[in-house]
Amino acid sequence: MNQNWQDLIQRHLSGLCTPEETETLQDALRHNDQVADLYLSHVNLDVALEGTATGSELLEAVPVPPQPIGKPIALRRTWIPQASAIAACLALALICWRFTNHRAPWATLLSAGGVEIVQDRTAKPGPQGAALLFGQRLRVENLGGAVLAVRGLGRVTLGPEAVLHPAREPRVLELDSGFIEIEADPQPAHRPWRIRTPQAEAAVIGTKFSLAAADTRTVLRVSEGLVRLTGLSSGKTESVSSGSRAFVTGNSPPAVAGSRPGSVLLLTSRTTPDLGWDRFNRLIGDKLVDTRLWRLGFKVEIKHFDEVSSADLRDRALVIVSIFPDGVGEPVLERIGLAAAGMPVICLEPAGYPTLGMVRGGPEPPYGFVGQPSPVAIAPERHPMLKDLTVPSTSWLRTMQGWGCPVADGAHVLAHLPGQPNRAVWFAYENGAVMAAPANRAPARRVGLFLDPRSMTDPASPVWQVFETSVDWSVSLENPPPTPP
Repeated sequence: MNQNWQDLIQRHLSGLCTPEETETLQDALRHNDQVADLYLSHVNLDVALEGTATGSELLEAVPVPPQPIGKPIALRRTWIPQASAIAACLALALICWRFTNHRAPWATLLSAGGVEIVQDRTAKPGPQGAALLFGQRLRVENLGGAVLAVRGLGRVTLGPEAVLHPAREPRVLELDSGFIEIEADPQPAHRPWRIRTPQAEAAVIGTKFSLAAADTRTVLRVSEGLVRLTGLSSGKTESVSSGSRAFVTGNSPPAVAGSRPGSVLLLTSRTTPDLGWDRFNRLIGDKLVDTRLWRLGFKVEIKHFDEVSSADLRDRALVIVSIFPDGVGEPVLERIGLAAAGMPVICLEPAGYPTLGMVRGGPEPPYGFVGQPSPVAIAPERHPMLKDLTVPSTSWLRTMQGWGCPVADGAHVLAHLPGQPNRAVWFAYENGAVMAAPANRAPARRVGLFLDPRSMTDPASPVWQVFETSVDWSVSLENPPPTPP
């Protein structure tokens, strides 16, 4: 094997390699240390290793020599100086790559919390200002986050559970898991940065977008510009433009749909509504936000009811009202004008339904709770959220059921208490649908869904499918924006 490589190296130094052979040699120099050592043993260079360019970038820039096979001997000899120059470039690139690649930073930590730098299976805290070297990966803890400046790419924000590192190829980052948001610098059309997940690869065309990778799914959401997303198994590529999202699930090709841009605002209470809900804050924070919304490709901001203002509603793709004690959340929802706000809202607290105009008035209570475990009845209605739903009604067995009485002329009842279709445990309003006061008409999509934190300890619970379906429907658009030519 070494003799074959030695012959190929000698042919290259003599200018006799075909372009295909040169490409094979270049690839071997990048990835095979034995071939690299063998090549260096044939070249004598006295060079100063200066500059900031990485060896991998130099290797990528080395030109392929023209085809010399079949030309006269005299003409071949004219290639000897050029071949020597190419050999020198290759050797210099290789030296730079081998001796500076592991010292040159690929990114700098602008801010960090709950972040580790991992190298050779050894982890250490990642302080602000740290330079990340090739061979190092960044790992974010469950409740952590970080902001990076990636050389040649731009600003990268990492969410909980993100694991990010450079690939062996130049200008490629690998997102093993978690969430990132990228504000990319303009990229060369012929050599854009690429972000690879276990299921897909995104080619950056100078844009702002988020990417989330989970066990079996990759989610892309584009706020500005254009991203080309390729399914690694299917090999199919889709152009995803501003105001669109794309899913790659397992071996499936990318599925593109319109989606509202912006982040998610989660409103929570500092106090627990019930003495039995002592795990409320952690469950909502860890499970609902970190495990669910981040993995759906959303940047999430948590605000407590006592600190939120109407200004916090700006540029939101979605607002989620979490569970709160009676009398705590209602005046806040009224103060910030959420009932009339023009972005989708998912309310997880039945006590918030009246303030948002999601339930009707009358002699009967507008909302309530059922304390004993109970299944629910899935409505026969042909609603988009029910199309691919695989959750059986018996999986809704919980310690408590929360219900509301939505406006019959405007709401879509998706699930209700058995034998009581007017008491909905999951319901939705389309944009412009009839609602109760103070909204009267839905300014954007609205969803009512009660989630008892005590029943959400299992991250694989099928009820989470209902929540994720509600989120995706709330922010989706009927048709994605047209793809630029």
